[in-house]
Amino acid sequence: MKIIIYILMSFPSIVLNFGVGNIPTRYIYNIYIFKYVKYNVHRCSVYFLILPMIHILYMSLGEVFTNRKFNLIDISYLLNYIFIFMSINIVYKYPEEFIRFMYIFTVINISWAFIQNIMLIIGVNDIDILMLFSNIKSNSYSIPPSPYIGQYGFYRYSGFFHESAPFVIYLLFSHFLFTYVSYRKNLKNIIFIAILLSGAKIGVLYIVLNILIVFLSFFRIKLSYVIVSTLSIVFVSIPFLNEYLLINVNGTGYGTLYLRFSSVFSSFNEFTNSFETILFGLGFLPSSATMGANRGLDFFSVYIVSNGIIGTIILIFPYVFMIIKANKYLTLKEENVMVSSLFLSLLTSGSLLIIQYTYFILMLIVTIKIKIKGKGKEKNDIYHNSYFWKNRRNKEIFKLNK
Repeated sequence: MKIIIYILMSFPSIVLNFGVGNIPTRYIYNIYIFKYVKYNVHRCSVYFLILPMIHILYMSLGEVFTNRKFNLIDISYLLNYIFIFMSINIVYKYPEEFIRFMYIFTVINISWAFIQNIMLIIGVNDIDILMLFSNIKSNSYSIPPSPYIGQYGFYRYSGFFHESAPFVIYLLFSHFLFTYVSYRKNLKNIIFIAILLSGAKIGVLYIVLNILIVFLSFFRIKLSYVIVSTLSIVFVSIPFLNEYLLINVNGTGYGTLYLRFSSVFSSFNEFTNSFETILFGLGFLPSSATMGANRGLDFFSVYIVSNGIIGTIILIFPYVFMIIKANKYLTLKEENVMVSSLFLSLLTSGSLLIIQYTYFILMLIVTIKIKIKGKGKEKNDIYHNSYFWKNRRNKEIFKLNK
């Protein structure tokens, strides 16, 4: 059964369409739900088993008593919770297999991205070939050159994902994982280079944050404190920033920065329109309607505006719990890398439905299961002498959850 879930997770852009929207093929695995409820349920996964019932209750109360309206995306979240629940139980029991899967999947993705770039250089523009592993592409879509190094023959490759930005989000989380487990040391550097050459703005920001992390780690400062402080200033300055960007940035080479921020500004105005909306939200919008409503794609615009403050606190509790629990086993540098990858991902795509956040949750499960402590060479020696590489020998060096 394990091989099935890894095969399904290997094709994030292959979907089923029954006329009511795209359904990721990985949800096929949900048919095994009753098997997992009966056997091998780990306590870390129980929250995601309960979450569908909480979501249904909140969704129903919102439909009857508030402005929060039901959308088919709510059903997608229910399916997603169930899939995460089953994935957690598999990864917690066999963490070494998940790490091996992530290694193989990352190498294949980067290799395919390189092949995409080569094909574009030699003039292959057939989108069916370039996006061979995606069936949600548009025939009018084309892979654009990198806005920063396009003159040197680099394009915004997408790997097995449907666009460059989702692929880079995956690379960010992968970089965090392989920073933690130190598996195939060169892979972490290769991922970093792939992010740098991707041409995505999120990739450039990640490079900047990683430079900042070097200084923050030296002075024992958490990146999360810097981000919260910065966001607090931005939050109270939203109207002024929007006007400043309109005057000084709109129409320039950085015009997309204004377009993104104007969408956030529009979401902010919509969200603060009434106290009821602030508390309970307005409900999810499909991606096609999101652009028409001028909502942003960030976490605030997609998730908080949809669920309100109360709904957001309730529905993301399992995610926050996993982060806090896993964070206990990270060094300061690893924590800062995790925070930077998560922050930029939520800034780029606020929908928790995308599979990258499922990968991320499973990465946290790996940190919880292994509980590696120590720094630098000591930590790496402990890890590489573990049962991961020696057929389950030397288990005594781990403090495993029972």
